Amino acid sequence: MSLIRWEERYSVRVPHLDQQHCHLVDLINQLYDAMRVGKGQTEMAGILDQLVEYTRKHFSSEEAFMRRQGFPGYLEHKASHQQMTQQVLDFQAQHKNGEIGLSIPVIHFLRDWLVNHILIEDMEYSTYSQKNLTPPSGKKVADFPK
Repeated sequence: MSLIRWEERYSVRVPHLDQQHCHLVDLINQLYDAMRVGKGQTEMAGILDQLVEYTRKHFSSEEAFMRRQGFPGYLEHKASHQQMTQQVLDFQAQHKNGEIGLSIPVIHFLRDWLVNHILIEDMEYSTYSQKNLTPPSGKKVADFPK
C-alpha cells in the first residue's frame, strides 16, 4: 500500500529530476510500508539512511540544473533544501539515539514536504526552464508545440 502515488502533476518536465523525484517517493513509500507492517527498527533505519543520502544527491542535481538555467529563485530554493536536509538529519539522529521512533507524523511530514515542495517550489524552476531553456535546435522549449 503506497502512501504517495506518483501523478503526472508532479512532473517538472526534466526527465532526470522526475526520475529522482520518483525514487524519493519510492523511498518514502518503503519507509511507510516497513513501519506499517512492523518491520524492525534496523530495517527502517536503513531505509531512512538511504532517504537521507539520496535526498542529498537529488538536491545537488536539482541545484546544478537551476544554476545552469540561471533560475532567479536559486538561492531561496537552495535554502529550502538546506532546511529540509537539516530536518531529516535531525530525525535520523533522534532515531539513532532512541529519542524518537519512526511514526506516522514523521512519515506524513516527509510525504507532505516532498509533495508540497514539488508542487510549489519545484514548479517555479520548471516553469522558468520551460520558458527559457534553449535546446540544441536553437528553439526555446516554449516555442515547441505542446
